[in-house]
Amino acid sequence: MHSVTTAFEQAQEQIKKALGALEKLANEGCQVLITYPNNDAGGRVIIDHILKFQEKNLKNIQIHKSLGMKNYHGVLALAQRIDAKVVCVGNSSSGLKETAIFHCPVVNIGSRQDGRLRGENVFDCSNESDDIYRSVNYVLNSKEFQEICKKAKNPYGNGGSGEKMVDFLAKIEINKKLIQKIYNVLSFYEMYLPALTSRGQAGPVEKIGEPKETILDTWITARLNELLETVTVSLDKYELDRASRPILDFVDDLSTWYLRRSRDRFKSEDESVRFSASFYTALVLRKLATVLAPFVPFIAEEVYGRVGGEKESVHLENWPKSEGFDSKIIEDMKKVREVVTSALELRQKAGHKVRQPLASLSIHDSFSQELLEIIGDEVNVKKVSVSDDLEMKLDITLTDELKDEGFVRDIIRSIQDARKSEGLSPSEKIHLVINTNKKSVVDSYSGMIKAPTQIVDISYSDVKQNYLVPVDGGGETTFSIIK
Repeated sequence: MHSVTTAFEQAQEQIKKALGALEKLANEGCQVLITYPNNDAGGRVIIDHILKFQEKNLKNIQIHKSLGMKNYHGVLALAQRIDAKVVCVGNSSSGLKETAIFHCPVVNIGSRQDGRLRGENVFDCSNESDDIYRSVNYVLNSKEFQEICKKAKNPYGNGGSGEKMVDFLAKIEINKKLIQKIYNVLSFYEMYLPALTSRGQAGPVEKIGEPKETILDTWITARLNELLETVTVSLDKYELDRASRPILDFVDDLSTWYLRRSRDRFKSEDESVRFSASFYTALVLRKLATVLAPFVPFIAEEVYGRVGGEKESVHLENWPKSEGFDSKIIEDMKKVREVVTSALELRQKAGHKVRQPLASLSIHDSFSQELLEIIGDEVNVKKVSVSDDLEMKLDITLTDELKDEGFVRDIIRSIQDARKSEGLSPSEKIHLVINTNKKSVVDSYSGMIKAPTQIVDISYSDVKQNYLVPVDGGGETTFSIIK
């Protein structure tokens, strides 16, 4: 393992395998009592993931948590009284031996198998858990973790790091799922801000004019209001876990769906289209900053200031109120994403990369034209139709025209990669020199190539150039970009 993050990811994968034992219990509809040692770092990490898994997938199982080995006798007596199974989590085998003495069924997660525990009542996941502990111990011994302990003036000592371990790994997860994604959205918004303020007005870009709302904007504002409602209700009840978890899902939707689907709008030649994308992105980020303020106050402050917050601090803002939302658009977009996932799986099985356009996709669900266009763009098909057939069908027949367009899309992708490797800004113009045996195709699609890549002109050369376009079939295409 090369990093703390890698170790954490590997531990997560092994934990998922260990949770298979709980799925067996779920099928029986029984109750489960969980107990684990207080000072066991690995046990604390695993228990946290079990509880998350239970909340999502094992709703018919009631989990009781008992801290510390001293409570084993009480836990086991309760298990016998309510006819429950016991989940022993941790690296101490003493609890498992106690469980066996009481003749209770055992799910062994996180402890090496003890000879006295073999039998049909034992669900053993100890092989997987060994990998969990190796990953956890790697993190415990890392320089990053040691540095955190030193700063806390409480250096790590054997047997007493359980809570620090959980806190440290939680920070890694929050950084990946929340903080990095927020900064990615913010950086993309700011990257195109100079082009959006070309008219010279000062202040937030939203003040330039009136935006034109798209179906994506309607959806993300509905999701935002849904988030506000959920977080507000949970905070009013002092349920901090229920208040914070939906924020991660919303940020994921904002980053991986809304922003990704809006990239072409930010790059559009039409200033009104660019402006609308900027308007709604900034609007969402500002309101999101107020929601984040109680949880990550300093990050919320930075986001609020960088997207044109009007007050001196986000913490001087009133708590935002949900303006109501259309649950249908939220549900429709969820179905759209499910359709896209299924269609992309069909593409993969057929062996066609996403950049290769296909003729058509036939689906059963009925959507608005705007949503059908999103499906077509995501799956990269020329036409999406709705039929009575329950089975989704993808036309994978490739015409010469479709092959040519696939070749052009490969060129565009390669040029964008070259721009990135040479550190060019999105607005920086370039000249393209290309060596190819498909000059007629490049000429026919020159407009399509120039628009997203900021190319001023295209010239041809008989000499091999700096960058290679990875394409299927015969012939080699190379190119260079000149500033």
